[in-house]
Order: sequence, then C-alpha cells, then structure tokens
Amino acid sequence: MTEMDCKSGMPTLLETLTCSKRAAEDCKLTGSQDSAPKNIPGVTVAKYDKFYGNGDGEHVLWTTDCTKTLPLKLAPQGPASEAENPPTTILALLEQAAKYFPNEIAHAVERPQPAKVAARSAPSLPLEQWTRFTYAEYLRACKLAGAAFAQLGVEQFGSVAVWGFNAPEWIQALVGAAACGGKVSGIYPTDTLENVIYKIAHSDAAVCVVEGEKQARTILQNLDQMSCVKAVVLYDESTPLPENPQGGVKVLYWSELLALGEKAGNLNVKVESGHCGALVYTSGTTGNPKAVMLSHDSICATATGMIYAVDKHLLGNQRVLSYLPLSHIAGMLADVMLPLVLTARFQKPCSVFFARKYDLSDGTLKDRLTFVRPTMFLGVPRVWEKMGEAMKAAGAAAPPMLRKLSTWAKGVRLADYRSTMLGARVEEQQAKPYWFTSKAADVLLGKVREKIGLDKVQLCVTGAAPIQLETLEYFAGLGLPLLELFGMSEGTGLFTANLPGVHKFGSVGFTQIGLEGKVLRESKQESSTGCKSSEAPPCVDVCGGVVPEECQGELCYRGRNVMMGYMANPKMGAKHIAEIKQKTREVIDSQGWLHSGDKAAVDQSGMWKITGRYKELIITAGGENIAPVPIEDWVKGNFAAFSNFVMIGDKRKFNSCLITLKCVGATGMEPGTNELTPEVQALFPGLRTVEEAILDERVQAYCQSALTKVNANSTVVISNACKIQKFAILGRDFSAATEELTPTLKLKLRIFLQKYTSCTVYNLCTYRLKNVS
Repeated sequence: MTEMDCKSGMPTLLETLTCSKRAAEDCKLTGSQDSAPKNIPGVTVAKYDKFYGNGDGEHVLWTTDCTKTLPLKLAPQGPASEAENPPTTILALLEQAAKYFPNEIAHAVERPQPAKVAARSAPSLPLEQWTRFTYAEYLRACKLAGAAFAQLGVEQFGSVAVWGFNAPEWIQALVGAAACGGKVSGIYPTDTLENVIYKIAHSDAAVCVVEGEKQARTILQNLDQMSCVKAVVLYDESTPLPENPQGGVKVLYWSELLALGEKAGNLNVKVESGHCGALVYTSGTTGNPKAVMLSHDSICATATGMIYAVDKHLLGNQRVLSYLPLSHIAGMLADVMLPLVLTARFQKPCSVFFARKYDLSDGTLKDRLTFVRPTMFLGVPRVWEKMGEAMKAAGAAAPPMLRKLSTWAKGVRLADYRSTMLGARVEEQQAKPYWFTSKAADVLLGKVREKIGLDKVQLCVTGAAPIQLETLEYFAGLGLPLLELFGMSEGTGLFTANLPGVHKFGSVGFTQIGLEGKVLRESKQESSTGCKSSEAPPCVDVCGGVVPEECQGELCYRGRNVMMGYMANPKMGAKHIAEIKQKTREVIDSQGWLHSGDKAAVDQSGMWKITGRYKELIITAGGENIAPVPIEDWVKGNFAAFSNFVMIGDKRKFNSCLITLKCVGATGMEPGTNELTPEVQALFPGLRTVEEAILDERVQAYCQSALTKVNANSTVVISNACKIQKFAILGRDFSAATEELTPTLKLKLRIFLQKYTSCTVYNLCTYRLKNVS
C-alpha cells in the first residue's frame, strides 16, 4: 500500500490497520524512550541536550505562559506531517471555507426562541423563519468582532470570555478572539458564580460576551473581583441592556460590537499556528478549575485527523445539531472545528443548526432532531440512554404484532453488526443474516429512525464518559451503531475512536492517525530517564473477558493534539504560578507523554479499553484497589429501575452503594420530579413516588437482588474485596443543576462524596441499608 492510500481515508480493515500502525510510527518523537526527540522542526539536538539537563520540558514540550509559542509536534511524514496536515489557524480555515462556499448556510438559529406548545412538545419553525448566516457572513462577522475586541482592549494573547447557551455569536466570538491574536475562554451556562468569577479573572478577559441581561448583570455586580473586564457584550438583543452604576465598563449589544468593528478597520496582527487559540477549563479533584491551553495547530490538526478517518463515510452536504456546551472540548470540536474542516479542507459544506436552550433539560431535543435530521450526531452517554429509554417506553405501548416485528428486526440488525466487529467470534460471523433478511429489517427500522430524526445520520458518536453495553447494543439493533471514542481536554478531545468497519463493543477504538500511545505501569526501579514506570504488554483481546492486571496501567499518549499546558496568570502571584507549573509537570512528562489518569489496556489488534480512572479507584481499608465503573455499569445495564448506581468504599471496611430510581423529568440537566417513570411503575404496580418506593419491600428486595447478582459475577467483581455489602436509595436523581453532574453529565465524584457520604446522610439512611450475604 502506498503513502497516498493512507491519505485517502479508511476504506478497508487492512488499510485502516496499516494506516494506524504507520501513522503511530510516523508520529514518534523518540527513537527510543531514552533518546531525545530529534524531529520537531525548529528544535536542534543541542537545545534538547540542554532541555534534558533541566529535567523537564518547559518551553519545549509545555508551558504555563500563554504568550509563548512551542515547537509544533509534526511527524516527518504521514497524516500528522506538515505536507498532509499543514499547520494553520482557526481564522485561516474559515477564510478557506468562505472562499469555496460563500453562500452555503454556516449557522441557523430560531429567533426569537419560541416557547413550548406542551410539556414535552416544541415543534421547530419552518426553515425560512430561522435566522441564517452564510459562510461569507460568518467570516465577515468574525473579522468585525475581532477588530472590535482589539478596539475594546483585547491585546495579543489576551482573552475574550463567553458565557451563555450555544448561538452563532458564541462561535463568532471564539473565531473573532482568535482573529485579533487572542483566545476564547468559555464558561458553562451552569457554572456557579464562584467559577464564573474565577474563570474571567484567571483568563484576564478584557471583554465578556454573554447571552443576556441576567449574565451581564451578574458580571457588573461583581466587577470588584474582575478588574480586567473593560466591556460586556450581549448577543440576545431581546433582553434589555443593564445599567452599570460604576461606569468605566462599556455595555453593548452584539450588533453594536460589529458596528464598532466596522469603524475600527482591518486587523493588523500576526497570528501563528503555535499560538494559544482557546482555553478549555477542566475541573480538578480539588481547588479551582484548570485552564487547558490549546494551540491553533492542536485544534485544527485534531479536527483534520478526525475527518481523515471518516471522510469516506460522510457523503454530500453535512448537518450538525449544536446542543452540547461550546465551552467543553466536545462541543468545540463537533460544532466549530469539524464543520470548518469539512467545508475548508474536504469540500463538504457543513451547516450547524442550534438547539433551543430548553431542549436538553425539558426533553424536546427530539423536535430539533426531527427537523434538522443531522448527518453527524454526537451524544454523551446520558443523552443516548435517555433517548433509548423514551423509545423503549413508546415501543412497549405499541400493538403486540408491531412489537414482535420490531423485536425481530432489532435482533437481525444487531446480529449483522456483531458479525462485522473486529475479532468477531466464529459463532457471531456464522450468525450474520442473509442480505435480504438484513435489508428487510433495515427497511422496517427506517421508520423508527425517521421518527427520532436520525434517518439521515451517517455517523453517530458517543464520548465524554463511559457508555453501557446495553445502550450500544440497543442502538446497533436500530441500525444506528454508536462509535465510542476517548479523549480529554488536555489532548484536544481525541485519542482513540471506533470507526465504521473497525469497531468493537466495550472498546474505545484505535489510536487515531498521527498519535502515539502506550500503557505505563509503576515500576520499583528508575529508568535512565528518571521514570519510575515501564510499558505494559498488550493483552490478547480487551473485550474478551477480564483483562489481566499485568496488561493494565495508565493510558499515556502524545502527538499534535497535546495541550500547550495549563495557563498560569502572573497577576495571581508566584505561588499560583508554581502550583500550575507543578500540575502541568505531573500531566506532561519529560518525554512528552500526556498522562491521562485513566487505567487502560490495549490488545494485540491495537484496540483500547478504559478499565477505570485512577482518581476514582476505591482503595479499601485493607489496601485493595477496586475499579467501580465496570461494576456500576453492569448493574445499571441489568436493572432497569436504576438511574444511577454509585459505589462507595474508599478507606472503608466494606463497600456500599447509593442508588437513584428513574423519575419523570430527570434529564441529567435537571433532577426531575419524585414521580417514578412508567417503566419503574410497571415493575412495581401500585407505586407512584420515590418516597413510596424507598419504603416498599419489593423495591428493597429488587436492590438486594442487584447486589447479590453482581457480587456473583466474576467478570466485574473479580475478588471478595469488590463485593458490595450495603445499599441506600436516595430521594432524588443527580443532575447538573444540583451539581452532582458536569455539563456533559459525568459524575462529579468529589462533590458527590461530600454531599452523600457524610455522617448525617448515613444516619438518615441507616434504616434503608441491608446486609448482603
């Protein structure tokens, strides 16, 4: 196979494996672990000798100074090389997209946002009533915004904070900040006041772009803690401009900002691909959020690498529905960068449609999906799980004959999908349905896909948190295989991914082209590089049962996607700078490896599996390490009444768990009501509320059964130390609104433990605890 074959995409399994292997080899920064990197352009061997003498990679492999430019981590050849994935900037990509497709729709949003017509019904407006921006208009707005930001005081390497729900202006602010030589600093719509103040002050944001009056007023009322702010810009112009009694800070609408940019004239600033283009704040286990600095090259190269891998499967013009927070790396990639790369570099114009603010929390996302009919859709596991639950409930109410046909069709499609998985067992390959059987099942299921708005989708992706096997199987049975990927903010959101034709249930996929990964285990002896770790061997099959402990270790990777470092603000003092430097050193080692903090394994075919998270490992009072996630996922996948199931046992004599039941209105964003879902009520006739369920003997027996069965399952409970002895049922579900979940609906373990494992809570729940034999 030629080098050009690797460049064209991933048409076959053989080409995929060859490309992945070659790309990993191409991207290696070292000839061996003990030798200095020699192929980063602009860096001489002499400089690296000096760097190794210093003992870390500051200003070469990482920095905490947002004004620094690090050497780009280019491969000498292949998809991560300068020739095949040339360094560029965010604005340059948009300029290229606007040049090729000036009149194609870039963004579309409903303005003003219509109200719901019923509790869970909010039909979309006709397309002609949406506010639309072409790529030419998108580019013009970004350039004007950049010029206005500079006029308002955003200097080169400065920051623009953006706080609000997804909108075209959110993205225009991101690109505009990059255009004037600065960087965006995203704030989650659900952030606490403490976090909002910290992020604005820490990023030293001169301009705050906010959704409306509520956010603007919050900033204006706390200016004494954010002296860096010089202007506040509102993009929802249906809300009034708040007064600023203190004066000195300009308050204006987005349209006024663009008018200011028009008067300011053209920008005269040099922006390089190695400059910081965005800050992505990620919460730590303790202390304030950390600001991940991502260069233009990391952002653009990662998005380009993603499309390289799936280009063949994306046909025609593309559509994306924007609903995940743009301040999260997943939202930034899916809604900003992938559309730009598709349009500019792959000549496939991509339009981004914006969901309504209440869609996710109020369960009306389906109305936007059925209107937009996206060709690509990224969902966090909780979104897929909620969607699956709603579909199962609807299916249960269907006539018996239709249910029987649906069950048959889903079984056929799941068998078909299993037969194509990498390393499929002989019996799975032999169970592959005949072509006409599979086609008949697909036609029948097409109506189901149409009903949920995913009949035109070409790529369904899940990430940001682990997903249950049951959910993967359910959607594969609908003809909507979910491709699971793994990434983190510090690695621009991507390291591994399952791909069409190269996938495996339970795995997070292959190392993506242009990246390099390995599994590191703790070692008693130091290597010549001063590293107390050794590389773990690959296992036979990461999804073939229990992964041997000797094959597991910390997942580490490197490549063009690795962050510049965590940003330190010199105005916060020497202690702050020293702390941020230390945190960066702990994540990026002297060989350039990014340490993920995830426990993982890779198999002989190159597929990866996350087996736990080191910070979430339970270390019992007896010193045994337990990975709770596989146990939790097994229980949730096999006991339909449970919404959340969390193990507790760190530094305790035994393990216990806290359980929440599925309730109406619990979307993950909101905790919902105390009313049990119809699915749970069907399991326990006569029960209506959580309060009733907590005291019901049938529910107690159900929970006891869950613990008994999982304790007997040796594939997830691998030792007696892993067994769960007690349980408690909580009175409501977890949510982002009540701060147990992140905006991407992952559990905030530290906050959860603080709230629910206190002595007070345990005393209140004592009567709900049952010993498990």
